[in-house]
Amino acid sequence: MFVELINERKKHFARLREEAQRNKPPTKAQQRKTMCIYLKNMAGYKDKNLKNKSFDVIKKMFDKAYKQVNTFIPMDSEGSGKKDDNSGKKEENIQDEDIAINYEALAIKSPIIERESQILGANLNAHLPEEYGWIKGQEFEE
Repeated sequence: MFVELINERKKHFARLREEAQRNKPPTKAQQRKTMCIYLKNMAGYKDKNLKNKSFDVIKKMFDKAYKQVNTFIPMDSEGSGKKDDNSGKKEENIQDEDIAINYEALAIKSPIIERESQILGANLNAHLPEEYGWIKGQEFEE
């Protein structure tokens, strides 16, 4: 019974030492390493940008990049914060522009060129029909 009590105390204190070891804050070198990894992956920094910089400089760069990434709001989201007072005017201008579309320019067909012919370097004008107004050996006229 006494031996069991001593073994339990040993295990208990071993658990406390392990827990204390796990709960230690990271060293400056460990913090610098994790910040450098974050800057490389999220902010696009390269190794040469981060070498020979002090911990404080890297900390400032990290804080700036972390704030920028975490405060990002997509433009098309509803909670984008700023709203334009001219939003109604812009819609009216777009509607007016719809009326002024030149439909003749939209009616002109453009040739569909196959990707395979571009890769192989084939003569592109060889398979174009005459309805496009192109004749072999002549330039396109506007």
